[in-house]
Amino acid sequence: MLKNKPLMNKQIEAILESSYDGIYITDGQANTIMVNSAYEIMTGIKRHEVIGRNMRDLVREGFMNQSVTLKVLETGKRATLRQKLRSGKEILVTGNPIFDDQGNIVMVVTNDRDMTELIKMHQQVEHSIQIAMAYKEKFQTMQESGSFNQDFIVVSKAMYDVCDLVERVSKTDATVLFYGETGVGKDRLVEAVHKLSPRHNKGVLVKINCGAIPENLLESELFGYESGAFTGAKKEGKIGLFELADEGTVFLDEVECLPLSLQPKLLRALQDFKIVRVGGTTPKKINVRVVCATNMDLKEMVTKNQFRADLYYRLNVVSIVVPPLRERKDDISDLVTYFINHFNQKYKKKKYITNETMDLLVSYAWPGNVREVANVIERLSVVTDKMQIDPEDLPHEIRGHTLMLGISREMPLKEYLEEQEISIIKSAIQKFGSARKAAAALKIDHSTITRKLQKYDKTPAKA
Repeated sequence: MLKNKPLMNKQIEAILESSYDGIYITDGQANTIMVNSAYEIMTGIKRHEVIGRNMRDLVREGFMNQSVTLKVLETGKRATLRQKLRSGKEILVTGNPIFDDQGNIVMVVTNDRDMTELIKMHQQVEHSIQIAMAYKEKFQTMQESGSFNQDFIVVSKAMYDVCDLVERVSKTDATVLFYGETGVGKDRLVEAVHKLSPRHNKGVLVKINCGAIPENLLESELFGYESGAFTGAKKEGKIGLFELADEGTVFLDEVECLPLSLQPKLLRALQDFKIVRVGGTTPKKINVRVVCATNMDLKEMVTKNQFRADLYYRLNVVSIVVPPLRERKDDISDLVTYFINHFNQKYKKKKYITNETMDLLVSYAWPGNVREVANVIERLSVVTDKMQIDPEDLPHEIRGHTLMLGISREMPLKEYLEEQEISIIKSAIQKFGSARKAAAALKIDHSTITRKLQKYDKTPAKA
């Protein structure tokens, strides 16, 4: 048997050398007695650096951050842990105790596996999940909003001009800056820019509200971060929204809220089409189109040193001003009609707007623009307990605004009151179907209504 021992050792050594996994063997006191070639290749640590040396010394000297061998010797059981090497690489190590006949640990055999590919695969999976989530958000937005031509109401010449310009710039990769008050529909126009562009079939539209993300998190959201970039960061790092939008479009809403400290990095990304993650040093090439929106005068912010001039000129390649609703009243009645039909379908109602109510809605200034129209019509659809929506059903601010419009016409009080009286009488007749029923509702004589209509209005009253 003794004659065959050297041969047996050579056979065991050949088996260990043929293993794809790294193998590290110590004795029962944690002294290194063997490592195979796979371990040297995987870790960059050579045999002569560790053979004969104790694991406690190797950990103390920084060869690795912790030792599974020491854990096995401490617990007497098999153990697995993630080990970080002096090179920065992470490996997965599993230690197995070898016992003698008396139950003492005489050796610890450790199998080591490179985690680089595993981590890379995990990052790729996370990247795919985030892209899938972005696609899901995009599809949900499309389902909720429909196509550009169906629910983006365009009647006025001002909006025709805007939409014509949107269609033309969509075919290019030019940076677009939308100006307009809150609620005018800038985000819908941005969706149209992406949908009508060649990028629509290649990448996604990623929306970023610069005013809604805390300033200290905005850079990592835009550009991502590497492992350990800051306290609380994911160990594997995180992909940024610019990387997520690769081949697609990035929409920076409320771009005026970008902090001055972040603006140079955005400018470099737009000029070089490269980004660097927070905590990283390696630039990543990206291919994105940037579209921005603001309700502020960026040029004035530049003069006040609140916005970088070079970034302003880079973003303002094509500027599109979306006029407020009060400057395109031709669109209001069609918007009201669209939203009443939309909410009728949503809530299974059959509401309709009377002509007089529509006149009041058209005369209102709509400071909240299209968004306010949608909110008001939805409220009327839900709250009004009858099918017909009359002037008295309108919110106080709209009726009050209309009253002030009448007073501002500088007519004599008597004439103004007479006009309002006739307006009320006509609304009552329209609502109740006849002058007689209107008189009963208003608690006046039928003859009084007839006389007033004959005096102040040429429209015959239906008895």
